[in-house]
Amino acid sequence: MSVKILMPSLSPTMTEGNLTKWLVKEGDLIKSGDVIAEIETDKATMEVETVDEGVIEKLLYKEGEQSIPVNSTIAILSGDNNEEEKNKDLPEKPKDNEDSSISTNNIVQKSSLKENKQNIDTSLDENLITMRQAIRDAMA
Repeated sequence: MSVKILMPSLSPTMTEGNLTKWLVKEGDLIKSGDVIAEIETDKATMEVETVDEGVIEKLLYKEGEQSIPVNSTIAILSGDNNEEEKNKDLPEKPKDNEDSSISTNNIVQKSSLKENKQNIDTSLDENLITMRQAIRDAMA
């Protein structure tokens, strides 16, 4: 999955900006909050931070380019490598012989729950009050 990194609007009146400097190169792994570029407006030079994580797939403008419109794509971020990293942290899939023991345990637990539900004392029903009554009593 690719994510477009856009030229940010650094002020309400900004319509275009100049790409002063790239702080990353194609193929770099970036995390949310990493500074990737410096953008110059008519008033100041600001750093651009990323919101997403992934690998810089393509830088669409060269350093020093002038008059890049606000909200135009300045770089493309690939999230494919990020998904592999997330999957690396997930537990491995259980083997076939482990599946059968897990499902057997689930069946035993479900049958135990049914037995427990049948053994619940139903004589408490006459002592139950509604939420409205409980709130009214608590406020009194």
